[in-house]
Amino acid sequence: MRLRPRAPRPKRSDFRLPRHFAKNNFVILSEGKCRLYIGLGDKEKALSELERAYDDHSVIITFLPTDPRFDGLRSDPRFKYLLRRAGLPAS
Repeated sequence: MRLRPRAPRPKRSDFRLPRHFAKNNFVILSEGKCRLYIGLGDKEKALSELERAYDDHSVIITFLPTDPRFDGLRSDPRFKYLLRRAGLPAS
């Protein structure tokens, strides 16, 4: 059996961002914003970003029941409602 040589890896300078990233503009996804607001202790904005993540079909929603970073939000009725809407078990 003859092995094929690996294709060369692109140089770091060859890396290009997708076209939808405008020059000098970076997109912070709603799950990143949510974690930021949790760290800052702003539950209102964190829950708002979680709602946005749910609307965007973000994968972070699947981790809500088990991720310890969301422990501070678990007592909030809006968090429980979001879990129900996503069809996830309430912890």
